[in-house]
Amino acid sequence: MRTFKVLATITIPEGTLLLTKAQVKERARQLKEIKAATDEAPGKYEVIEPIQLKAGEIFQADMEITKVSAPRLEDISDTENPAPAKPTKKGSKSTAKKNGK
Repeated sequence: MRTFKVLATITIPEGTLLLTKAQVKERARQLKEIKAATDEAPGKYEVIEPIQLKAGEIFQADMEITKVSAPRLEDISDTENPAPAKPTKKGSKSTAKKNGK
């Protein structure tokens, strides 16, 4: 999972997120808790109805960054060199190699 900081209010329509108890408390009806395995940290939730996150909130997710969401998120997974989130490119080099390009 990557860690993101919200730069401007964003709507997350679906996916699996790692949230704090305070973040969940405000959005409990829109989330479904995922039972953590013994080697995993608790706090993983499936979005069952779109949720909004406000500027300044930090969360973790495995999600594709779109052109719409990129300006609203900062990828802080690498805390030494935080950078704005970049849209995920379809047909990346690894995909091109698999397709013989």
